[in-house]
Amino acid sequence: MFETTGPVAFSPAPNGFAFTGSTAGFITGSTSAGSRPASTAYGFGGSATAYNASNNTRVITSGDLSTVGVNFAALTFKLMAVSLGSTTNGMENTDFVRVEISPNGGTNWYSTLQITGAAAGSSWWDYSATGIAQTNYDGNATPVTVAAANGGQNLAGPSTVIIRGLPIGITNLRVRITLECSNNNERWAMDAILLLRTNNAPLPVNFANVSAKQTNGGVLVSFSNLTESDLNYYEIERSTDGRNFTSIGKVQPKGNDYGKWDYSFTDVAPANKSYYRIKSVEFSNTTKFSVILKVSSERTANAFVVYPNPVQNKVVTLQANNIAAGAYSVTILNSNGQQVFAKTMNFQAGSVSQSIELPASVKPGMYMLRIENAGTRSVTSLFVQ
Repeated sequence: MFETTGPVAFSPAPNGFAFTGSTAGFITGSTSAGSRPASTAYGFGGSATAYNASNNTRVITSGDLSTVGVNFAALTFKLMAVSLGSTTNGMENTDFVRVEISPNGGTNWYSTLQITGAAAGSSWWDYSATGIAQTNYDGNATPVTVAAANGGQNLAGPSTVIIRGLPIGITNLRVRITLECSNNNERWAMDAILLLRTNNAPLPVNFANVSAKQTNGGVLVSFSNLTESDLNYYEIERSTDGRNFTSIGKVQPKGNDYGKWDYSFTDVAPANKSYYRIKSVEFSNTTKFSVILKVSSERTANAFVVYPNPVQNKVVTLQANNIAAGAYSVTILNSNGQQVFAKTMNFQAGSVSQSIELPASVKPGMYMLRIENAGTRSVTSLFVQ
């Protein structure tokens, strides 16, 4: 990321490189309270400095970059479009950010990707927008063009830019980025520019803490990646039969620094019975899937609510309203369908709230909790931490 106002201020090693040229394009601070997006940092992810263009054209060019000894290289950065102190301005399709690649130290340049505002005009978004402008380097001068889909606030604006498949085995790869903005009430801001290089295969995705639980707002899907690297995005998928999955949302990686990162996504419109899984997509387009989780979103007058879920300190509480008096069997099954806990509990009629302490033999992981008697059957996924 840009961390100072000098031309060599760029992303940290091992993925960083310096741009040459004027320092005039660097900007610090945040948008004003009257701008759109309002009071938003120009730097991304804690960075103090970004690069920008407002009512002008700015061009930054990298020095020679080496891709010797790697088997994959990609360029990625974050992009924000701002309407400055105005309710009517924003990026039009004449405003653009263009990325050019040179495989020979600047002798030849190949225009590879161009991002524009909306044809309708007045489009703006921040770094949290979910859109991805992406292409593969093909060595010709005709860029792939990605335009913002609509005017006004654009929650799906192209805030993430990716060019995969850069030339490898050379010592003089160069990158040139042009920012064109035609109005002084508008601004492009760009940050977190990285050259991702893989010497070997990326570290395998190591999903952990994968859980899905009912909340008042829907189903909360949570997961961790213990070894995040070279990840393009995560995709949350849902199924009603456990076999045929469709995408319900994407989550951008936070670090790509080989460390552990935690994520969550809320499905605001779950089916009565939903299955969930996480798909990771690397910059090389390699994919991997998490385990499949099942959640029943059916709620009846006598259904049991289980909390906290995930379970902490091996104590789980069962709560229900308007149940019939009687003996209820409580059973916990592991992912293989094996019973790991069983208990019979006697409840009085009406509202109940009863805590259960799980034995040490119930190890951390995902389970199925089943509560039933002659007239009631409640099943939910249970994650034990």
